[in-house]
Amino acid sequence: MKMFILDSYALLCLFDKKRRSEKEAVAKYLEDAEKGRIKVSEILLKAYH
Repeated sequence: MKMFILDSYALLCLFDKKRRSEKEAVAKYLEDAEKGRIKVSEILLKAYH
């Protein structure tokens, strides 16, 4: 089974209307993970200035 690691950029693509193709790709990964076709891990990074 394939495994994908999604970073915070991938999650931001879900909410960015200008990044339609990226949004569709990330949504497909999440749908495939929900159906058990692939495994997905999410990494959330917090940057401090």
